[in-house]
Amino acid sequence: MGGRAVVVVLVGALLAAAALVTRPWQRRDVPATGPAAGSAVATSGTPAALEEASPAAAPAAATGRWVDLPATRAKLRLPEGYAVAEDPADLSAVEAAAACPPAFDYCVYALPGSGAPAAGLGVTVRGDLASEADCALEPLPGFEANLPSVSGSSDHVAARFGTVARPAAGATVTTGLRRLHFGGVCFEFVSRVVTSGGQQPEAARGEVVAIVDGLTLPDGRSRLWTGGR
Repeated sequence: MGGRAVVVVLVGALLAAAALVTRPWQRRDVPATGPAAGSAVATSGTPAALEEASPAAAPAAATGRWVDLPATRAKLRLPEGYAVAEDPADLSAVEAAAACPPAFDYCVYALPGSGAPAAGLGVTVRGDLASEADCALEPLPGFEANLPSVSGSSDHVAARFGTVARPAAGATVTTGLRRLHFGGVCFEFVSRVVTSGGQQPEAARGEVVAIVDGLTLPDGRSRLWTGGR
């Protein structure tokens, strides 16, 4: 049995087991058929306030900025020193354009000018990967040799494909791939760190990994790719 077939069997077992678990929360406003129209919005708020209140109703003492994922009320933290773009045309700086994948629904990227490597996290809704298995198992080009690490619970499946590094125009591009199937939507997270001239990607990669690890579901759960909080 090939490696992908083994992973398909494991994902099937994971989903079957998850169906026996009582859901810790019930979705209230997620459409039954894919993502709703809308765009990324950076808001102030705290994860604890998201289950019963909109971001605008978050406590006044809340700090930090959050980016809404379409249709699901899940959130990504937008750290200081990072901005969010909703279209590649918004990325006028060369460093910012290099930090984001060629196509995305939005991209969280490190502001250029600090001398640090270009770093960013592109987020795309994959409407063509509708099922949990397709979302968790279908690799991007360049990741075909990377069998994903898959985890999840009764309402989500998370897959981590690892990273690949390739030379490009005198630099090294280190790319990471993760997926999340939640609320009937497949989200793809592509991290990119571009280094040159002896720069090391570890620090920048750590910042980007912390952003996606901090993805927070409406009931406050996070660190979905490491088995839960």
